[in-house]
Amino acid sequence: MDQIVGGPSIASVNSGTPSSSSQTLSLCPHGLTGMQSDSTYSGSKSSNCTGESNGCVINGYEETHETLQNGFEEFPERRKKRIRKMTTMEKDIISLMGQHLRERGYSKTLDCLIEESGCTLEHPKAACFRSHVALGQWKEAIEALDDLSPLLGDPYCTEKMRLLLLEEKYLEHLENGERLLALQCLRNDLASLPVHHPEKRIQDLSQYIMCQSREELYRLSNWPGVEGGARQRLMDQLQAFLPASIMLPPKRLELLLRQSVQLQVDKCPFHYMEKDISCYSLLTDHICSRSQFPSETVHTLKEHNDEVWFVQFSHNGNWLASGCKDGSIIIWNLQQPDSPRKEHVLKGQSSGVTSLAWSPDDTLLLSCGAEDCPEVFVFSTRTGEEKCRVSNAHDDSLTCSSWHHSGRKFYVGGLR
Repeated sequence: MDQIVGGPSIASVNSGTPSSSSQTLSLCPHGLTGMQSDSTYSGSKSSNCTGESNGCVINGYEETHETLQNGFEEFPERRKKRIRKMTTMEKDIISLMGQHLRERGYSKTLDCLIEESGCTLEHPKAACFRSHVALGQWKEAIEALDDLSPLLGDPYCTEKMRLLLLEEKYLEHLENGERLLALQCLRNDLASLPVHHPEKRIQDLSQYIMCQSREELYRLSNWPGVEGGARQRLMDQLQAFLPASIMLPPKRLELLLRQSVQLQVDKCPFHYMEKDISCYSLLTDHICSRSQFPSETVHTLKEHNDEVWFVQFSHNGNWLASGCKDGSIIIWNLQQPDSPRKEHVLKGQSSGVTSLAWSPDDTLLLSCGAEDCPEVFVFSTRTGEEKCRVSNAHDDSLTCSSWHHSGRKFYVGGLR
């Protein structure tokens, strides 16, 4: 049967009388369409329709419609499902959505997603392993770990995971007051593992047996207990040893979204909103309005006696350092925005201050001079005293500097 379809819904009228060749007029929202049939028609399902909803596959899509009792065939709407193989990215997106649903506790929605997409959230063996860990079935969890070991590739990773499982088992025995079982686990399981287990760790685990209460156990072991989410914390530690293709890292979707928002913030040309990144909307790309960018003079600071060559705000925004041509450095206290005041006056390079850099915790300040200055000064921003001077060679020219993110070292550079 060849159909000429002219709209999103069709009502076709047919007498239902068999004939070798019949003409049928179909009523369509946009007019009339012709339907030519070269086979017998009796009001039943067409041979190329499948399923109870009369689903037909047309040009790679599946259409469904219902046959009414009066002989009309009605298409309320075309529900088209493209029959094609999903790309790797599409599968990954579904996996990320599924993981987030599971972490939020939407188990029914997760089951529906898996059923409709046909995608599994993680490897079946990994799912079995996760289930045993969540239920505290340690014997079964270790057996599932043995099944997973061929997928890990590194035997050392398997033994490290086994160690974490047995430590959790030991602590839960103690939490339940089962000291004899805990002692057997310590002697027969933990102490006999082939993986290197520091002796001090064994001693620490042994001391926990002497705890007189759960609260004391929690405090000494830094362990939250089963009710405090110990098993979920354990699962997060175990996932560090599993490839992402076997089990997704925890909170993977949230991490990717945070990275995306952070990239948008970093590229925002007029960014001025300092707040937690989780407060930004994901529905639109982040960009600060130019009209709200600070553009009016609020205060004029006039304590310097010569040209100001460099200014730098602290990371917390409470302090401002300004460097002058005469080598003086002033640290301004901005904790009261309406009345900034001079906090410290520092003596920098005599050639003039061309660069200032706050340490990550804002406790130290680096100062560099103009050309031919071979020294970098380090000041305490709390007391205003000079901590030290750093130089490499007398003929260096150190005109810029930057801190390492750890705050334990810094970098300097110049023309030579």
